[in-house]
Amino acid sequence: MRNRRNFPKATVALIFLNMLGFIDQDFAICSAFKHHNLSHLSSNMTCLLFFGGFLEYKIGWRRFVLFYFICLAGAKILWDIMDGRPGIGASGAIYGIIGIDVCYFLRFHRSKIKIILYNLLLKTDLKLRIMIIILYLSGFICILIPREGAAGWSHAGGFMTGLLIGRMNKFKRDTANEKSLSRQHMMSFNRCHRC
Repeated sequence: MRNRRNFPKATVALIFLNMLGFIDQDFAICSAFKHHNLSHLSSNMTCLLFFGGFLEYKIGWRRFVLFYFICLAGAKILWDIMDGRPGIGASGAIYGIIGIDVCYFLRFHRSKIKIILYNLLLKTDLKLRIMIIILYLSGFICILIPREGAAGWSHAGGFMTGLLIGRMNKFKRDTANEKSLSRQHMMSFNRCHRC
């Protein structure tokens, strides 16, 4: 019964709608359900499944769907102000979901994030540290700097809307599940250090 409750039905439904919008452009309710090509669709839907499934589990499907469309609206508003060209894709809403996830982790897992960053940046090989820093910088550049064929302002608008929602939202903490995940994380972390 618990597994059925944990199934991310709203996330899967949104993925299904995006796939339908890709197959039949006339079906799409709005431009957010259309995509340029299969690569654009698959990368967006992979992110939606990963980040959206987690958030839906934490806040429930109704609030998840509401926040998804609020983030979509925030992405569209900033895009229209800064660029104004017709844009398609769900990435603005997905960046918003990532913004809410970031707020959740900063609220409940700040100390764990500090430990992970400390180990990644100070206790790893120099080449790996440089690679991690480059990946972080390229991620921020993708969000903030518009590039040809990518809706950078839409990403930024969605992400900022998500951060705002995340700051205002009262998350409930699932301590039993977190303790189990924490034990698994520490066991795998210790195994990695022994290698």
